[in-house]
Amino acid sequence: MIKLLKNIFANQNSIGEEQDIKDLELLCGLMIEAAYTDGEIDKNELKKIKSSLIDIFEEKPDQVDSVLNQAIKNKIIPNPFTIIHLLSIKIFLMIKSFYS
Repeated sequence: MIKLLKNIFANQNSIGEEQDIKDLELLCGLMIEAAYTDGEIDKNELKKIKSSLIDIFEEKPDQVDSVLNQAIKNKIIPNPFTIIHLLSIKIFLMIKSFYS
């Protein structure tokens, strides 16, 4: 019986840790997307993202470094939806300035 309970709790902890990493990846990805709205990510934005994840969301620094590095590598590949979004904003601003 005790062995069964230990196994159940061990599985719950491993599932919890996996979910925590997935949540961190999602949060980090959203922050990277937000920082990339101007078409680039600078070092100050990365520092702010990292400090926010560690200080505000109380994530482990080593996990933050790992997930942040992976998110940056993934962001190097252009996202067509981000490009379309940026172009639509520029077109909207051009039209707005034309009619102003």
